Amino acid sequence: MFYINKKLEEVTAEDILRLKDIGAIEDLHIEFKRDLINLNNTGQKRKLLVSISAFANASGGHIIYGVDAKKGIPEDFPGIEIEKSQIDDFQLTLNS
Repeated sequence: MFYINKKLEEVTAEDILRLKDIGAIEDLHIEFKRDLINLNNTGQKRKLLVSISAFANASGGHIIYGVDAKKGIPEDFPGIEIEKSQIDDFQLTLNS
């Protein structure tokens, strides 16, 4: 089930916060992460790529960062602070 049926650039903070209210839970289409992974760590990068591949081979999905989840259920949304340069580095590393 897709909990957020919008283009990425249309997703708002309210859409993310609403996930708790509607009872979203990790499944084949959504995964919650507290922090960005260290893509220089081969194991962490591989785990992320496995998730991305699983979503791509199914009918898509979302990995949402900045969410504290317990047993796949979002409990809090502390978010993450990230600078533009970190986003660029993340994308470059992921693509390499």
